[in-house]
Amino acid sequence: MKRTTLDQLRKIDDAMVVTWNTPLGTMVLPIAEIGDTLSGSSDEIILSIRAASDKDQSKVESMAFRLGATLQGRAFSLSMATVGKGGNTEQLVPVQALVQFRPSGISGSNHQVTVATVNEATDEFIYAFTHLFEPGSKELTLRTVPLYALLEMTPSFVDMRGHWAEGAAEQLASRLIVQGTGQGKYEPARPVTRAELASMLVRMFGWTEKGTSEPFSDVASQWYSKQVHSAYEAGWIQGYADGTFRPDAHVIRQELFVMLARALQSAGYEANEKEMHNPYADQSSIAAWAERAIDQLRNAGLLAGTPDNKLEPARYATRAELAVLLARVTGVMETDQ
Repeated sequence: MKRTTLDQLRKIDDAMVVTWNTPLGTMVLPIAEIGDTLSGSSDEIILSIRAASDKDQSKVESMAFRLGATLQGRAFSLSMATVGKGGNTEQLVPVQALVQFRPSGISGSNHQVTVATVNEATDEFIYAFTHLFEPGSKELTLRTVPLYALLEMTPSFVDMRGHWAEGAAEQLASRLIVQGTGQGKYEPARPVTRAELASMLVRMFGWTEKGTSEPFSDVASQWYSKQVHSAYEAGWIQGYADGTFRPDAHVIRQELFVMLARALQSAGYEANEKEMHNPYADQSSIAAWAERAIDQLRNAGLLAGTPDNKLEPARYATRAELAVLLARVTGVMETDQ
C-alpha cells in the first residue's frame, strides 16, 4: 500500500480500517496506526501472509502429532515491512497492536482451536493470545515470528475426572499453558511451586528471554530456567536477598495474586475498575504488599472468596485453584472489549 493512498484514506476518515481477505485469513489494518508507523522516508508498506513450505509443514505436523494435537490447515507466517524512497526494505519487528489477523479454520464448529507460534529452535508450540471478536471467530495481533499454527487437542488428566477444576485444567492444557506431572496426572491438590507458577505465566503471556546473565543462583540448567528468567525480566517475580529464587518453594495465595496482577499489567490489560464495598471476612490477614494487587483482581471480577467470604491469603495455592484462576483470566481477556 502506497503512503499516498494511506494519507488520502486518513483525510476521509482517520478511524477507517481496511480489511484484506486471503485463503489463510483476514487481515484488518487500522489506517491511522499504520500511517503513524511509517517514517518520513517510507514510501510504501508491505504486508505478507505466506503458507508454510512443504518442509516446514511436515515438521509442524510431526510436532503436532507428538503433542497429541491435530493441525488445522496449513501453518502460516505474517510479516509487515516498510519500503523507503530508495527501495530499501525494513521489517517492522515486533509489530505492536497494529494489525489484527483473523485466521481461517476457526469457525463456529471448532472455535476451541488454539493459535500457537512455532519455536523452531526448541520444536515447541507456544500459545498465542487471541481475542474472540465475534461468536465463532478469533483474532490475534500480528507478531513477526517464523510460523503460526492452528491446533486442536482434547487433553485430559486421569486424576481430574469429576473434579471441580477439571474443565479449567483441560482448557489451559489445550492452550499449552499448563502441563501434567507425569503418568497422565495433574495433581490438583498439590501446592503450586514458584517454578511452576513462573512457567505458567510465561506460557500464558508469551514473554521471551532477552538477557544473557542468570539472575538466580539456583535455577540454572533446569526445565524451568528460561521461564523463570523471562518472568524475572518481565518484572513478574522477584528473588531473595541471598540471590536465590527457591523454585521448589510453595506459593501462598497472596503471592500468586501479586504475580498475576504484575503480569496482567505488563501485558497491557486494563482491569475494569468497579467498586467493591464488601471486604473479605479475613481482610485483616492480607499483607500490605498484596492489598493493591488483590483489589485490582477482585475489581476485575477475577477473584472469588470461599463460601464464608474468606480469601485465605496466607494459605498455599493449589494447582487446582491456579487452573481455575488462570482459566478465568484467559476467558476475560479473550472476550474483553
